Amino acid sequence: MPFESYISLAIYFIAMLGIGLFAYRKSTSDLSGYILGGRAVSPQVTALSAGASDMSGWMLM
Repeated sequence: MPFESYISLAIYFIAMLGIGLFAYRKSTSDLSGYILGGRAVSPQVTALSAGASDMSGWMLM
């Protein structure tokens, strides 16, 4: 594997670690906050999520 590939892979892993640490620090401490999204999810996002989940089930069949 060329040296540039190793550099790209290292940058990718560092970025993923950074995103994971950011999400961990921002996470809620209780289960209800996680399930309800901290009650901060708009109705439009909820509707899009429900629609995508419904379509995913139909595509599986």
